[in-house]
Amino acid sequence: MAKQDAEKIAREFRRDQVIQMKLAGATERAIAVSLEVSPATVHKDVQYVLGKLAEKNEGKVAKIRQ
Repeated sequence: MAKQDAEKIAREFRRDQVIQMKLAGATERAIAVSLEVSPATVHKDVQYVLGKLAEKNEGKVAKIRQ
């Protein structure tokens, strides 16, 4: 259980780093090199975070559309 928690924390930390670097203007390839992960992992992380943001803000978007 502790190993799974550590992996989850590491994954969330990496996703945060990916988004911060992406917002700073880094390419997915550059982020991958910097974090020593594959470009596919970086892309999946970006998509995951964007999806979570969309879910979180769905209600706000619906209100604005009304």
